[in-house]
Amino acid sequence: MTINCKGELIDFSTPKVMGVLNITPDSFYDGGRYTNDKELLNQTEKMLTEGATFIDNRYKINFKEAKQAGFRVGSYHYFSTTSSPEQQFKNFMRQVDPRAQDIIPMIDLEENKNWSKEEYVSNLKIFLHLIEEQFKSKPLLYSVQGFYNTYIRNDFNSYHWNIARYNIKKPHLLDKNRWSLWQFSDKERIKGIKKYVDLNLIRNNLKIDIIMLNN
Repeated sequence: MTINCKGELIDFSTPKVMGVLNITPDSFYDGGRYTNDKELLNQTEKMLTEGATFIDNRYKINFKEAKQAGFRVGSYHYFSTTSSPEQQFKNFMRQVDPRAQDIIPMIDLEENKNWSKEEYVSNLKIFLHLIEEQFKSKPLLYSVQGFYNTYIRNDFNSYHWNIARYNIKKPHLLDKNRWSLWQFSDKERIKGIKKYVDLNLIRNNLKIDIIMLNN
């Protein structure tokens, strides 16, 4: 059985997965309400890389047009504890062409609902190994200060870290690791973009080359 969806034939001979985002105040499931753009984008990315069949095709369009406009581009994965690292890697690679990337992948680490600290670290190591084998480079790791200090400290010091701390004070990592980028605001404005954007600062002894992918 197939259905024509805006000119694309979708084959329903095998099960398909659709992700649903509840964004209205009267949503039937309170836990699924996403009240700001950042939460909405994070959940969309999570669905994308965890294997939803129906996804926003703007990823490939935005990727292509950003490159045409002269921007250097890369791809992002929200690391989840609701599926295995192997499955997350498989679904990530369905969407991402490593040959087209200018920037190393960024792995977002800020959620642990199902694993112990030991399980989290072990599964993250599996995922990172798969990414590094594919891209021939270590990814950039992103986390918020509190999550890093609770689940990650002492285990991944060989990576470049982008740490979020929305404060005038710099990130304080309990294992004395040195952050490479500091996301110090999520309420900044850039001409040409209507919504708020995140703003990051690179450590003054580093260059932006640290996030570039050497293909």
